[in-house]
Amino acid sequence: RPAIRKDFLPAAGIFVGMLLLVPFLSVLSVRFTSDDWYLMDEGTVLYTAFRSSLGAPPHIDGPYYYSGGLEVLLGSVFSLFGSTFAVARWTLGVNMGATASIVYLLCTRLSIDRATGAILAVAITAVGYAMNFHVYPAWFATTLLLIAVLLMWQGVQNRNTLTLIATGFCLGAASALKQTAGLYGLFAFTLFTLIVGSHLRPTITTPHGSHRVNLW
Repeated sequence: RPAIRKDFLPAAGIFVGMLLLVPFLSVLSVRFTSDDWYLMDEGTVLYTAFRSSLGAPPHIDGPYYYSGGLEVLLGSVFSLFGSTFAVARWTLGVNMGATASIVYLLCTRLSIDRATGAILAVAITAVGYAMNFHVYPAWFATTLLLIAVLLMWQGVQNRNTLTLIATGFCLGAASALKQTAGLYGLFAFTLFTLIVGSHLRPTITTPHGSHRVNLW
């Protein structure tokens, strides 16, 4: 498919539409959560983010069992808009909208028509978040991994080194949010590079003849 710029407007519409689900999912997560582990985990994240907003970053001013990136990010949001559950839920909602938009863009890269891609993006994302609409590092790390997939796709297709560097940045940022997500992403992209790289063999002409060189 050609450049994905023409798909940005539908992706923006999906993003806004997903935000409309935030109040409903917020109520659903509080009234129908069957696993107390989600509440405990979210409480740990939010309390650490609250401390971060006061200048006490995780791992430095207290023990913490995740990477700490989400807590620093959410702490910055708390500093701007206040340390409330509503702010945390809307931050999660923005991430949910971004996830759905990126899934839609990936669908268009697979030559899925826009209507079907939009339905798939909204359905997959909404069902996933409805099962666990709690602030958790994996949600945000997954969004970054999806962005990395989109960037690498573009970078390989366009032979753009900067895009591939941005892919690596997204993988590092995902690790900063949840260490295992970044590790899994790095492993997956290494396999992708080995597989796709075998097909990217430009011809280089030298005084001794033409040679096929593995770009990767």
